[in-house]
Amino acid sequence: MTSRRDGSWIKVDLQGDGQADGFVFANFLEAVSGGLPAPPPAGTSAAKPIDIARQELALGVAEIAGEEDNPRIVMYHRTTAGGAAPDETAWCSSFVNFCVEQTGLRGTDSKVARSWHDQHWGRDVTSAPREGDIVVFSRHSPTDVGGHVGFFIADEDDQIRILGGNQGNRISIRLFPKDGSLGSTRYKLLSIRRG
Repeated sequence: MTSRRDGSWIKVDLQGDGQADGFVFANFLEAVSGGLPAPPPAGTSAAKPIDIARQELALGVAEIAGEEDNPRIVMYHRTTAGGAAPDETAWCSSFVNFCVEQTGLRGTDSKVARSWHDQHWGRDVTSAPREGDIVVFSRHSPTDVGGHVGFFIADEDDQIRILGGNQGNRISIRLFPKDGSLGSTRYKLLSIRRG
């Protein structure tokens, strides 16, 4: 079951098909794992994935060191194929999928960051990005080859400011090089996507 808040009521998707099957009053639900989606700030409507991402940022979501897992990160993973996974599993794409799906859009259903680029999600707006677009990087470290994905905040010459999950093991806003290194890890911008 996935859900999305609409005032005091929560839209519920019992079939897992991305379509609301009905509503449940929030007071009658108890979170079993991860909690419910964060409510939109008073007087606003969280209609865009970046709005959801900002709400999650305000919650201070971070990995828990050791054997225990942050249930909120496990909840992000549940929005992707393979379902729940520990918070040590790369979760930047699961976070973006969660934010996208909370607005009624479909994500990539993948824990793999590069899926947003490789599956050609949305349309490529790399030449004219706006705040909230989805930024996809390839990533190469001495021990790993993969990617990173997050939400575009600002273009700062040879770097991009990103709001994303699994940035320093938490949701944060950080600068990433368009084509360069951050510590021992090399990043290269693949594309910026808009749904």
